[in-house]
Amino acid sequence: MIYKYEECDLFCVPSSYYLVQCISADFAMGAGIAVQFNKHFNVRENLKRRYGNVIAEWDGSWTKGFCVQDGRVFNLVTKRNYFHKPTEETMRNALFDLREQKSVVLSTMMTGIADWQQTALHSLRRTQHRQIALQSIIL
Repeated sequence: MIYKYEECDLFCVPSSYYLVQCISADFAMGAGIAVQFNKHFNVRENLKRRYGNVIAEWDGSWTKGFCVQDGRVFNLVTKRNYFHKPTEETMRNALFDLREQKSVVLSTMMTGIADWQQTALHSLRRTQHRQIALQSIIL
């Protein structure tokens, strides 16, 4: 697994890279970097149209976490509602869904929590035992 830190415009990376953002199962996406994802890719409407009410399928254990793809955007669903915080377990479960992807871009604004880098990197390292091979650029 290769980690690389670069400072650049997330939306100007080569099209061979997939972009990653963390979202809630309610597809609120009204703040933070999600607003830019919507501006560039219309992610919110695409996901609502394609997946409907994902929140109804979220179990009461709060340990779920999964990834839904919309074009070249991987949306890590790491919490039930926009006002919740992701956990390491939901992050790990969602990142596990990226195991087949080799080139992804993660933003420093990805989760909306201050220690996102430690949580994401720790989750990636823990899931590496399951043979995830990511070449990640973290912006």
